[in-house]
Amino acid sequence: MLYQKHFDAKKVQVWVRAGESFLFLHTKPERGGRWQPVTGHVEKGETEWDAATREVFEETGFSGMLRSLEMSFFYQARGLWYRESGFVMLVDPAPVILDSHEHDASSWQVQEGLYPLQRCMMQQAAL
Repeated sequence: MLYQKHFDAKKVQVWVRAGESFLFLHTKPERGGRWQPVTGHVEKGETEWDAATREVFEETGFSGMLRSLEMSFFYQARGLWYRESGFVMLVDPAPVILDSHEHDASSWQVQEGLYPLQRCMMQQAAL
């Protein structure tokens, strides 16, 4: 197993789940124009748990029961190494309140038809 000991910044990825569906947010074109779960940086002095809770609320308006997926991955972007840790938040179905500075659409999806890494993390979130 490859393990990246050094990283420059921490991020979180939160799978927001209502029943059997997971929430995906579409980033604005200037932010990449892609579908993804809730993601965000861990701020200085903040725990990953606190960052996950904050990011979900800021980006969707949801709060709910949070749990760690106890898995993370490393990647490099813009010359920095990031460690991104996975969480799932269980919420009651409700309208999504998007952060209009970052996202322009949202969609509730089930597991079929997603990329393998997304399926892997979603399967962990479904347990």
